[in-house]
Amino acid sequence: MTDKRIQNEELFQKANEILEDRFRKAGVRETAQFICECTDVTCMRNVEVALETFTGVRERRDRYVIVNGHQDDAIERVVERRDSFIIVEKMGDTTDG
Repeated sequence: MTDKRIQNEELFQKANEILEDRFRKAGVRETAQFICECTDVTCMRNVEVALETFTGVRERRDRYVIVNGHQDDAIERVVERRDSFIIVEKMGDTTDG
């Protein structure tokens, strides 16, 4: 079951990277709506994130932007809390970028 949860995070992570590219090409400069990158395959929530923050999170492949409360304590830990979202990191995965 854990593998399916990680696959879900990675799928949403890739989708958000496509969104980020499109937002930048469209001239979006500040915040944008991204897909919650949580492990729940039924989650349909969005998170509003500054593009600069999103880019910073993407510097590490083991970090994800999710709705507060959507973290899966079995496989990740919260590394930063913001007003409208949290940043989590997969435990045991220390791969940078």
